[in-house]
Amino acid sequence: MIPFQVLAAGRDSATIVSTFPTNADKINEPLSAGELKVSAKVIFQRVIQARLFHSGTWTLAGSTQTPSTVARTIASLQPSFVSGLLRIPDHGEISNAEVEGFDTVRNAVRAVNKGCRFDVVLNAGDELPGEHFVRRMTEINAHIHPDAWTLYVHPYEDSIKAEVFEEIIEHAHSLRQMVGYDGPLSLLLDILDSNVGAFQELLASIHGNGRD
Repeated sequence: MIPFQVLAAGRDSATIVSTFPTNADKINEPLSAGELKVSAKVIFQRVIQARLFHSGTWTLAGSTQTPSTVARTIASLQPSFVSGLLRIPDHGEISNAEVEGFDTVRNAVRAVNKGCRFDVVLNAGDELPGEHFVRRMTEINAHIHPDAWTLYVHPYEDSIKAEVFEEIIEHAHSLRQMVGYDGPLSLLLDILDSNVGAFQELLASIHGNGRD
């Protein structure tokens, strides 16, 4: 049985951040603390989840909030990991507003905790080939280069393609970026049960009751 840990989860979904080796000969070994430059325990010690833009739309419309005010609030919480600031649009380039908003929060938080990591959310539930997602990740990396990707799968999806997830993870790890999952746990367990190498250890949950 592949070892994994879920610290907290929603009713039938969880966001799991995971690290994996890129060397097939080390299939059962996660990335070392040296490769991550810190232990996973430290990375996920204090997780904050917030959303600035959802598919290109500013989520705080009608309020007086700006990226700067949000940045100050999040920085005051002294997080070690910030999740979900951007839900990446499925198509097209991300806007300057999204890039500037993400950078504003990241810069403010890292002024308090320079080791804080940041993810972005990518819709991975579409029936698209792995090269599509790799191309999309390359486009996003050219603008903001996150520390991690959270792969979102809609709760009503009944299947996911393990080979697509493997390709996404392989590309992310080649850049030393972590990979997370937000979707039905049953689909993830199907992959685990089929012994797909990319999913051998799930280190922490950043969703549900366990988040700050």
